[in-house]
Amino acid sequence: MIDKERCSMYNQITITPTELIVSPAGLDRLWALKGAIRVPWRHVTGIFRDQGAFEERKGLRLPGTAIPGLYYAGSFFYDGQRRFYNVRRNSPIVVITLINEGYDRLILSVENPATVIERVTGHLLNEV
Repeated sequence: MIDKERCSMYNQITITPTELIVSPAGLDRLWALKGAIRVPWRHVTGIFRDQGAFEERKGLRLPGTAIPGLYYAGSFFYDGQRRFYNVRRNSPIVVITLINEGYDRLILSVENPATVIERVTGHLLNEV
């Protein structure tokens, strides 16, 4: 079964039996310089809501787009971690933590964070 959380303005989160797929929507795909990010479930360690993630220091952008204080999209490297951002100011944000992947964290604007967190957490709990 495939479970999708569609958001026309932000990111699409797709849950499959084997992986979590994050797809920037619309022009965000262009600004993030990234198509879908596919992560096997064994590499997903958690998810939580964090509005403060927008304000945290981003570090070196490689590659991506930054409009300071408004929008960040793409890969950023800071304090030994590689992170993927696709976030807008004043939008709900979730952070997905990963291990053994190209990114340590995915920081994403989503339309309905409670639903995304519930679905991802539900899948993680069922995998144990």
